[in-house]
Amino acid sequence: MSPTNLIVTKLDETSSFGSMISLLARFKKGVSYVTTGQSVPEDIMPASPARLARFLFEKRLGG
Repeated sequence: MSPTNLIVTKLDETSSFGSMISLLARFKKGVSYVTTGQSVPEDIMPASPARLARFLFEKRLGG
């Protein structure tokens, strides 16, 4: 079995996204869903470049 996309979890619990970005680039995998909290299913959402960028910058800037 070879996944084509991944689910990225616990984005709310990290302050560093470098390892995640490096792994995604290295293995050339897309992200289907992300989780940003403990509440299921409320905190599971479809991934998109805009959503990931917004979350990364909001987290980085303390938003």
